[in-house]
Amino acid sequence: MLNSKLTKTMIISSVLIASCGIAGMASAALSEVQNKAVGYSDLDLSQQAGQEALYQRLKQATKNVCGAGSQLKGGDLSAATNVRKCYRASLNDAVKNVGNKPLEELHQSS
Repeated sequence: MLNSKLTKTMIISSVLIASCGIAGMASAALSEVQNKAVGYSDLDLSQQAGQEALYQRLKQATKNVCGAGSQLKGGDLSAATNVRKCYRASLNDAVKNVGNKPLEELHQSS
């Protein structure tokens, strides 16, 4: 059912090693995944305002999952590059998984 709560919540995930390339972590961390649920049952995705609101929520959740901001303050270029890679990959996946063409177009234009 398309209107169920399950389809109205997007899970932003980032595998810390594979997506972000963070080196030096123990092998046990290979399976560590950060998740952030993003609800959007309150939004009308057929309207531009709803698409824009969801896109902002997805971007903020992706920043939280990938650690954007926290890793950039230390001046470590490798960490900053990893955060950017994680952010781009996770946001691309989240937008694609919503399955809303206008949202995808908004993402492509950003």
